[in-house]
Parts: sequence; structure tokens; C-alpha cells
Amino acid sequence: MEKEVTTPKQSGGGGYTFADKVGAFYLLKMLAGSPPLDSETGQIESAQFEKRVDGWFLDDIVLFLSRVDGEKAALAISVKSNPQINATGFPADFTRAAWEQRLHKQTGKFDAATDYLSLATSPLDLTVKSALEALVTKAIDADPSHFAERVVTAGYENAIGRAIFNSLSCPADVDASRTGSDTAARERQS
Repeated sequence: MEKEVTTPKQSGGGGYTFADKVGAFYLLKMLAGSPPLDSETGQIESAQFEKRVDGWFLDDIVLFLSRVDGEKAALAISVKSNPQINATGFPADFTRAAWEQRLHKQTGKFDAATDYLSLATSPLDLTVKSALEALVTKAIDADPSHFAERVVTAGYENAIGRAIFNSLSCPADVDASRTGSDTAARERQS
């Protein structure tokens, strides 16, 4: 078998260095008693690494949290050392893994009422970052039952924002009943 050439970053452990920095960031948050996302997310009780064997598909780091309301939660993080989100949206492998986790495909891990799925990546292109932030802001303030319709409405969202939103649709082969741009809006309702 022909061996593929690797980049200096790959052979020198560049991806691991980035993952180590992300892990250290969350460990420092845990030691400082700072929540990983916001105050309602809760405090980090423990951090575990490479947890695919335990059923976490976004497995690089899984933070186990104690929320303000006393509930337990998890934050599963896929760590990638290069920008993952671009003008065409999220990478298909991230979207697939997130939906398979959410729909419990070959795993029982993930509770939609308490848990979080996330992507830690190096800084994004400024245009993409702005579009993503605008989309998230609109999603937070929107009525979930109408958000998918609004994203495709002319003037409501730009092309990059629509591409990002559409890239998060459930792949048809993961669950045929959850395809199209209305998928994410239905998920926000549950």
C-alpha cells in the first residue's frame, strides 16, 4: 500500500497541540469555577477526552456539568485545528455526527433537554464569522416554528448565513423524516 505524504503539521502533532490548548482552556475554566458557555450551563465537574468508545460522536472533549437547576449535563466538543466553517457552511462530517448523536444512532448518549454539541475550531474568516454570529443572534430571538422559513426569505439572511443554516440539516440517510431546511427549526422546539 502506498503511504500518503503528511504535512509537517500532521507529522509534528499540530492538531494535538491545538486540542491540548482547547482542553487546557476548559480545565482552567473548571478550576476557576467559570461556566463553559454561560451561567445557566452550569459548572464543569469533570472533563474527559477521546470518549467515542463511550458513545460520544463529538468525542475530543466531553465536559460533564452541574447546572444551576441541579440537573446534570454534558457538553461534547469536536476539536479541529483548522477553520471548519466556511462560506458553504459546516463540514458534512460534523453535521452527520451531531445528528447521529441527537437521534441516538448506535448510542444512547445525549439528552436534548440538557446536553450540548459543539465544535471548537481555529478562528474563522471574518465574513463567515460575522454571518454565523448574525444567524445565531437571529435564531436566539426567533420563533422556532417560523425561523427556517425566515432564513430563506429575501433580505432576512445573507447567502453565507443561509448556507450555514442549510449545512446543519439532517442528512436524509441518517433520518429521512428530518430533511430540508425545516429540520433545525423543529429541533429548536424540542
